[in-house]
Amino acid sequence: MADHLTQSNKSATAKKPVPTVSGVFDNGVILEMVYQPHERQTAFIAWQNGGWTREQRFCPDPSLSLVPYSPTNNLLQHDVVLLPSEPEEYGSEEVLVNEIQAFIHRYVDVSPLFEKLASYYVLFSWVYDGFNELPYLRLRGDPGSGKTRFLQTVGALCYKPIFASGASTV
Repeated sequence: MADHLTQSNKSATAKKPVPTVSGVFDNGVILEMVYQPHERQTAFIAWQNGGWTREQRFCPDPSLSLVPYSPTNNLLQHDVVLLPSEPEEYGSEEVLVNEIQAFIHRYVDVSPLFEKLASYYVLFSWVYDGFNELPYLRLRGDPGSGKTRFLQTVGALCYKPIFASGASTV
């Protein structure tokens, strides 16, 4: 796999780079941008044939050169859009759901049922593109009841969350 990616990456220097965040390609490669804020670095994780590699550029065909967005992008620097920092293995779905639920429990006071529901919503956000219809997780409550805290906590675990207030501008 690395040879395929390296070969296509060598021919990328002559093409105009196109910033992108993710993609799924005909050759079975799944590409996902990662951002490491402490190192101020972005890269791609390319997944193929059960393994992954870190790439600075990806060329799915001879006419296209994909690059990750710059780490100096305002949306990344100011935590408006959150991206994963690296791939990580997990034991089982049950263990993963329990870890997500424990994280939510640590920062937000909601019922155990809603903690579990929110935990599965986090997992769902990572595979949303496999569905035609999507649920919307909505919170209602008085000012000071923890809605923003919940959204920040759960959003930090979701796939590519966007944090914008009602007063945001273009």
